[in-house]
Amino acid sequence: MAELNTLLRVEDFVEEGETETEVPPATSSARLRTAVKAVAAVLLGVSVVVCLVPSPITASAAVNPEEKFEWPAPEKCLCLFDVDRTLTSRQLQTDAATDEKCPKTQYAPQVDGKAVIDWAYKGGRLRLSELTLNMDQTFCVKQNCFMGVISAGGASGDDEKKILYDHIKGNSEENAGGAGFGQFASVDANVHMQKIVFTPDPLKGDVAKKIFDWLNSKEGKAAGIPANKVWLFDDHLGNAAEMEKYGFNGREVSCKTRDQSIGNGLVGLCGAELSEVVPSKGISTCANPK
Repeated sequence: MAELNTLLRVEDFVEEGETETEVPPATSSARLRTAVKAVAAVLLGVSVVVCLVPSPITASAAVNPEEKFEWPAPEKCLCLFDVDRTLTSRQLQTDAATDEKCPKTQYAPQVDGKAVIDWAYKGGRLRLSELTLNMDQTFCVKQNCFMGVISAGGASGDDEKKILYDHIKGNSEENAGGAGFGQFASVDANVHMQKIVFTPDPLKGDVAKKIFDWLNSKEGKAAGIPANKVWLFDDHLGNAAEMEKYGFNGREVSCKTRDQSIGNGLVGLCGAELSEVVPSKGISTCANPK
């Protein structure tokens, strides 16, 4: 724009000079003035084009966060999810229609005209996390991974279990292990299901290994899943790290929102966000994300 201002000042000088000396039409001064206007118009056009070109920062912000990770082969992967504050959000203690602290969460649909109650923590009407509401957009569903649940709680009854299953089953009920949920018995007990409730937090890694072994066995589904293509997504502090001893991947979720009323942020508040479910390698925690 500095060049444009300079050219315009030159044009003014030429016009002022014309008032002092009579110059016939089509003289060199007239031609100079025409040329100056043409150059100014070109520079103005170039400046407009430059302003319209998107900046690299703006373009990169729209990149899918999953794209920087290596995706697993279809059906050669296992995604395991915690329930409370991972697939679910906090329960409201009021009749408010929305949650201002967790605006991306929603109430679960009613069953037979009645609200579904989530008995975890303080209890209340079941609310689903952003992840659960958008599970079909995750790599787990897009790659038709085997799906499972490992929960310390009991998933609060058949209605909640069915609602959660309907969201995690993705493209294949078979790969989600059907609608049934099993209960943890002991660390030595055999596992023949993909969704296990009442699993003590310190033993989630061991139960993940049991599910993994069963899926890869001839008695199970002979899935052929590599150990490094297993992921646990869990909001509870410390649970993700339990996957390391078996070569699995663990991601702590609900990192942006933590429930300070429970162990000073020991668990999540709004549940997992869609952006947190990515096929990263190793252990990713809220304190040390990958």
